Amino acid sequence: CSWELKTGWDLEEVALVAEALGTVSDRDRAMVRPIPDMATAVEPVPRPPSRRGEVEIMVLGPVDVAGGEMGAVEPSRRMAALGLLAYMAAHDRPVSADQLASALWPLDATRDDVAGPQRKTVMNAISRARAVLGYGAGGHERLVHTPQGYRLSEDVSSDWARFENLVRSACSQAPSEAMTGLRRALELVRGEPFSGALSSQFFEWVASEHLDLTLSAKIVDVAQDLGEMALEVDDYETVTWAVEKGLLLEPTREEMFRLWMHALGRVGRPGRVDDVYRRLKLVLRQRIHPLQEPQAESYRVWRRYTAGDPARSAG
Repeated sequence: CSWELKTGWDLEEVALVAEALGTVSDRDRAMVRPIPDMATAVEPVPRPPSRRGEVEIMVLGPVDVAGGEMGAVEPSRRMAALGLLAYMAAHDRPVSADQLASALWPLDATRDDVAGPQRKTVMNAISRARAVLGYGAGGHERLVHTPQGYRLSEDVSSDWARFENLVRSACSQAPSEAMTGLRRALELVRGEPFSGALSSQFFEWVASEHLDLTLSAKIVDVAQDLGEMALEVDDYETVTWAVEKGLLLEPTREEMFRLWMHALGRVGRPGRVDDVYRRLKLVLRQRIHPLQEPQAESYRVWRRYTAGDPARSAG
């Protein structure tokens, strides 16, 4: 499409970057390589990929499972189950018990016992993850074991997969439909990806794969795309909404501030444009460097609307 994502890494590419940085071992890297798909099994009728399943694993904000049976697992034992389900949702392929063990119980060379978890420990986590998902119509399991590994059933969705499908579909749609699709995708975002869970050992795989950063960058890219499309059709409410979504995850992205100033300037609010520019300067100085100044383009946009010439083109 004409507005490709600015950060288009997939998990394998993230692993290659991590390898270059020296932060991922051979064993970790093997965990994110695709393996052959499992043989077709009898499943419920597949749902449209952008539609929420009966149960949804949510990682675009605090990690949660909507529509499941969270109360079936004691609070002190939920994090391992949530880490397992989040890993399954992020890796859309069968995953072996050994891969789950490597991801959820990373080796720690500082400990006397550097061996991985016992098989029983892994199976207990899988059992609790199944309990959290509950059972589907006819009693079918939602965490299915196959010869290739464990996978999620068709009635389990994830907010991230739906986000990606909505964005992918928008690429082939007319601008008005694409804007609707992008907004629906961004409405799935409740906060920083995996927020509240990254300090747990069961989510260390997120940082090792740089997945939190990758997801955040893609979300902000989509917010910027939506803002730019909305600005072209003078939909300033959508511009402002998209800007708020983007700045939530990347407070220093100047392109978002420029969209915001354009939207306010075009409706004749130079005072608010000035407020936004002042906020940009403050954010840059607080988060980057005390002497950091906005980019030249941001300065030009600010001057365009605060120099008493609102009729000038803001293209």
